[in-house]
Amino acid sequence: MERIEELSGESLTSGVVFELHRILVEGTLDDPSKAGIFRSDEDRIIVELFNSPKIAHVPPVAGELTERLDRILAFANGEAPGDWLHPVLRAVILHFMIGYDHPFFDGNGRVARALFYWAMIHHGYPLAKFLSISKVLRAGLAKYSRAYLHTETDSGDLTYFIDFQLKVILRNIAALEEYVEAKVKETHVIEGALRDAPGLNHRQIKLLSHTLRHPGFQYTVRSHEKSCRVVNATARADLLDLA
Repeated sequence: MERIEELSGESLTSGVVFELHRILVEGTLDDPSKAGIFRSDEDRIIVELFNSPKIAHVPPVAGELTERLDRILAFANGEAPGDWLHPVLRAVILHFMIGYDHPFFDGNGRVARALFYWAMIHHGYPLAKFLSISKVLRAGLAKYSRAYLHTETDSGDLTYFIDFQLKVILRNIAALEEYVEAKVKETHVIEGALRDAPGLNHRQIKLLSHTLRHPGFQYTVRSHEKSCRVVNATARADLLDLA
């Protein structure tokens, strides 16, 4: 996700797609040489129905993948001809396209979801990085599979997949709101406890309150700061005492 954020300001290229694939399959492939490259003709890729040996989808042949990815990239970057499309729909359809083409030996679902996040952030939805799409999809894997299947069996009508994915996004937004609300309440409770904690001065309480809102922040003592209202020795003592 950190790398996706770094890349979100750039256009999507095949190099970016291959890089994300290498990151996402690192340590998971029996043959590491298949990371970051298209599947080959020797790789017999089929998609079976959920909990069934029946074949649901046979992806395009390997020889078509370069041309198909070029078209996907043009679509993702808004360079493909056609009417205007809402950015969220563009992100959802990009997800579908990668899943449909299955361009890699393994890790196609991970790449599809990664590119969904890239598209969302790229088009001005930075909070999308906090949506746990994979968690919801795993919980409803059968519905996820059927969304692909219904689209394919109904002459490529993407309505099924779009409808399913939008519901996933809405569920994630609701879960995120609940999480944020719970964390805010938790922070208020902890701050109340800090104010009543024995042995802490007002500077230490303020410092600890800051850590609740900025996890991972590093605190140091700076010397010769004219604007600093706490002398070096006092600040150092406060930090050392907390440590």
